[in-house]
Amino acid sequence: MNVDEFLQQIRSLSDEKKLEYIERLLQSSVTKELKIAALKIKASIYEKRKFYNSAAKEYCYIAELSDTFREKEEFYFKAGLLFLLKDSYEEAEESFRKVLALTPLSKREETKEKIVSLYFNHAMSLEKKKKYVRAIKAYETILNLDPEKTKTVYEKLSFLYEAIGRPDQATKLKQKLKNQA
Repeated sequence: MNVDEFLQQIRSLSDEKKLEYIERLLQSSVTKELKIAALKIKASIYEKRKFYNSAAKEYCYIAELSDTFREKEEFYFKAGLLFLLKDSYEEAEESFRKVLALTPLSKREETKEKIVSLYFNHAMSLEKKKKYVRAIKAYETILNLDPEKTKTVYEKLSFLYEAIGRPDQATKLKQKLKNQA
């Protein structure tokens, strides 16, 4: 069976039936192209159902199977974004580090800024929802990815530590900010 035949076969199936069909298909010996096509559909169904961690793991597997650096970069980026949405920061960071390793040197800084911006937006969204502990974790991850953002992140973290009743941590960060000035 080739990719077109596979897509034709599952076209009219419900998502549940597609997943069942794909599971059976993946247990048999299939070409890499067909496996990738099946995994993409599986991942998109998981994503649509908001099973972000499961979708992200499928995208990581697709990245591993992909032939080109560009494809690998694309699927690791998707995985990182979905892991981030589920606050799976270690997995997100690992996926984004793979993206940066695969990104051509000429575009690496731009890609890093894009990733850091995703974390900032995610952290600010959590902050607005008063999910301070989760926002703290997102901001801390930014420091791992881009230490140059220290001042901005320390200011945010200082506020959040105050908000969760940890003034000692907030004071330490404010002192670090003074020492940097």
